[in-house]
Amino acid sequence: MSAKIAKCGLCDEERALNHSHVVPDLFIKLVESDRVTGAAGQTKPHVILATTGESGKKKGVYPAQRGSWESKIGIKEYLFCAKCESKLSVWETYARDVLYGNSPAPCPKLELGVSIIDRVDPRLRQSAQLHDLRSVKDIEYKKFKLFQLSLLFRAGIANAKQFSAVNLGDKHIQRLRGMLLNDDPGDVLQYPCMMISLIEGSWSFEDLIMDPVGGRDKIAGLFSYHMTLGGYIWIFEVSSHKASSEASYALNLSGDMLIPVMSGARVIQRALSALPMIDGNWRSKML
Repeated sequence: MSAKIAKCGLCDEERALNHSHVVPDLFIKLVESDRVTGAAGQTKPHVILATTGESGKKKGVYPAQRGSWESKIGIKEYLFCAKCESKLSVWETYARDVLYGNSPAPCPKLELGVSIIDRVDPRLRQSAQLHDLRSVKDIEYKKFKLFQLSLLFRAGIANAKQFSAVNLGDKHIQRLRGMLLNDDPGDVLQYPCMMISLIEGSWSFEDLIMDPVGGRDKIAGLFSYHMTLGGYIWIFEVSSHKASSEASYALNLSGDMLIPVMSGARVIQRALSALPMIDGNWRSKML
């Protein structure tokens, strides 16, 4: 698809814009599998797309070929110039190597760090559906935190309806833009991101992308946004003044973070409630 001349979503300069992924391409590749298509019998990457039929999209669960479905459901749009996409790709490549390794996609999550589940009260494990707690070290704070910030920023500036829950406001958009442009990851409590690894039976959720959700936490007095991507829930806290106690799980300056491994049952329930008519591979995984 040809470029479009407009203001780049990151550098804010008039440039030729690429047809950019709002959801980074590394997550798109995790949900794809090769499928024979067309009269020539060519093999091309497809996904199993599940939609609720909003905005004129076909309702149900069906295969969709790369290059067609991303734009139709709003996770690809004219956003960034080539220079800014190159900047984002550096952090994306690093995050992919940390979380999934560098083997050809699609690839499963790596088992990160070491288990410290024995330090957690058994009663809390059961009530929170906690399978494990991983202590992860030696992550490059700057690159990985900038990747996390880029996820929040992309969702915050996207035009598609499914990203409308990520309502950051101009102050936070401008602050995030400045941090990304200046390669500034900020301190630990600036937009901390907690990550939860999902698992349910043999399914580890790498091949599931869901619309972000968010809202104000009345107790903590801040906004949080949840994105389900690549087998993780990415939980961002957005506040000008404070962070919650859960922010201690986020990546710190030493390159350490804690990742709970939790049951994906609630994610499954949310997907099923949005799609009452669901079948095929998704039904066998979810049920």
